[in-house]
Amino acid sequence: MQIEEYEVFTDKINNINITHISDIHLSQTIKNIDLDLLIKSIKKTNPDYIVITGDFYAGHKTKSFVDPKEKELVVGYLNELKKIAPIVMSLGNHDIKEDNEEELRKEFLKFEEDNIHPVDRDYVYTDEKRKINFIGYMQPKRAYGVGDISRRKRKIIAQDIYKYMPKAIKNGYFNIGLIHTPVIANDKKLLLMDDYPTKKLDLVLSGHHHNGLVDYKTVIKLEKLSDKLQKRFPKHKDSFEKIKYMSYCESPINKPIPFINFYARGMHLFGGVPTIISKGVGGIGAAGKNRDDLNNQVITKVSIINFDDKKGARV
Repeated sequence: MQIEEYEVFTDKINNINITHISDIHLSQTIKNIDLDLLIKSIKKTNPDYIVITGDFYAGHKTKSFVDPKEKELVVGYLNELKKIAPIVMSLGNHDIKEDNEEELRKEFLKFEEDNIHPVDRDYVYTDEKRKINFIGYMQPKRAYGVGDISRRKRKIIAQDIYKYMPKAIKNGYFNIGLIHTPVIANDKKLLLMDDYPTKKLDLVLSGHHHNGLVDYKTVIKLEKLSDKLQKRFPKHKDSFEKIKYMSYCESPINKPIPFINFYARGMHLFGGVPTIISKGVGGIGAAGKNRDDLNNQVITKVSIINFDDKKGARV
């Protein structure tokens, strides 16, 4: 299991360490990750907080938090992780269903207890001592999509985020957005809107993309293109064979993955806000390649550093 490290500089708060994990994808039938290994890796980062940016469950067919057995899986992991440091967590697209979305959001907030803090929409967790405010956001399920979003979905997202996030952001605090799908923070058309709320955050933590996973339609298109070019230019078969794997590429840190207009992992600056996209620690379906490859299981250490303790420019 890899540990990626990033630094963010600020004059708002004193130094803290956040360990960020995402996309656990638990299942009653699939053991995605080794809990002992995860705990051992997290302890190495010496966190003040453990942040989980959604997708606790594997597959869209699970009943999520309303199913006692499914909920028990999450509780088991959280009970072990909270022994290390307080947990702040948000929802992912696999955690909510369109037919009972509001019920699931309410059920998620019931995880609140000592050292476990769910955040969603305008339900925030604020550390008054450290002056840190954690905000969770997952767009409505009807506005969810892989890759670029349509005009209709963008309108739904804008209405929803303008409704909740301005109430969640606290002036004078270091505001951290736990936003599962990076498109909320990096969509160019959303960022052009006046006073777009994510631009008022100090840091965004995301996941979702599994280091370059794209939708199945794109996978099929790339495979067909690869096969076609291999037949037409047999001398270059090996080169064209690689095209079909572009949907699972090791995306360069500061460049979008080929043919797809989104960033798959790493640290970026969107709307003036540092945004860190985790590769995730679990995998399902086409993302299942992550499941058995410990090199593709990643936790992220984010060191928030006060300018007075270390000179540097804000990323």
